[in-house]
Amino acid sequence: SVAPVQASIHEMPGAYVFHLSRGPVQPFALAGAGLLIFSPPDSATKAADPSIRRQIKPTFLYGVGLDLRITKQVAVRAQYRDFVYQAPDFYGEALAIHTGAAMRMAEPSIGIVYRF
Repeated sequence: SVAPVQASIHEMPGAYVFHLSRGPVQPFALAGAGLLIFSPPDSATKAADPSIRRQIKPTFLYGVGLDLRITKQVAVRAQYRDFVYQAPDFYGEALAIHTGAAMRMAEPSIGIVYRF
């Protein structure tokens, strides 16, 4: 039988940030690519199905945001990123329910930026 599989997701993205202005308030857009690593816990592979394995999926990412400069090197950033990737299939390509569907994962965030 097929059941949902819980998995941790780890990101390895890289993106270019296009700043639209150079003042104290800097709107930006970003675009890039990377990898998403889906790692099911050991309990899923041992108890549920030994064929369940970690999967690595390529991803495209894009986003927009705003940097509020505090000093020349430090800013507060608010951003929205979106990852587009193929859905993981922990039960294999041969299973009838495999969709290969395109998925989206939205990530709004607030953080600190340090420029070198």
